[in-house]
Amino acid sequence: LVTWQAKQGLMAESFRAALTSILFTGQNGNRPKILAVTSPNAGDGKTTVTSNLAIALAETGQRVLLIDADMRKPRIHTLFGLDNRKGFSSLLQNGFQSKQPAPNNDAEALCQPTVVPGLFVLTAGPTVSGPTNLLYAKHLPSYLRKYTESFDMILLDTPPMMTIPDARLIGKMASAILLVVRAKKTTRDAAVAARMRLKEDGIKILGTILNDWNPKHSRGGYYGYYEGYYHHYKKYSE
Repeated sequence: LVTWQAKQGLMAESFRAALTSILFTGQNGNRPKILAVTSPNAGDGKTTVTSNLAIALAETGQRVLLIDADMRKPRIHTLFGLDNRKGFSSLLQNGFQSKQPAPNNDAEALCQPTVVPGLFVLTAGPTVSGPTNLLYAKHLPSYLRKYTESFDMILLDTPPMMTIPDARLIGKMASAILLVVRAKKTTRDAAVAARMRLKEDGIKILGTILNDWNPKHSRGGYYGYYEGYYHHYKKYSE
């Protein structure tokens, strides 16, 4: 959670810069209200990216809900030190088994506040068998729409999409999806395949974040400029 723990660091500023690009994508202030984040494969860093983007957004005074929609390998409750006995899977099981959606106050009660003012988390919840099937719960879209009435923006951390369909299902319900790829790890073929699959599904791709990029390896002396600007900025802040 570098954006919260090292607020003046280069990484924190990089996440804020990425957030600015996301917020500027909307026309006439119509930025995405529900943003899903995924990656082609495991280990690309999507949970780190999603969590820090949520923190950066909350820092602007927004009321933010971060949903851990990776019910196979949930991590967000660990990052924020939260209780995971109830969460996203609990909400989905209720909608899957019941003909009526849960009362709105019950759904919102599952959202836990974090140490970051304005940032709330809906953890993944207890492990269930066949988590993908729960995403077909007919009440899920209405839950997400209802959350938009209480929160300025919702970010969903979804599983890697090339082997698990969860991100594609959630992407159809979201305003857009953000693709995270990792420098020197994600292959070009995997990135292109992920993009094509989302395009074929008719899911709006907001953009791509290149994670774990090292400016030292960039051409044109960009690192020198980047490093020099950072030291100037840090000195000015101090």
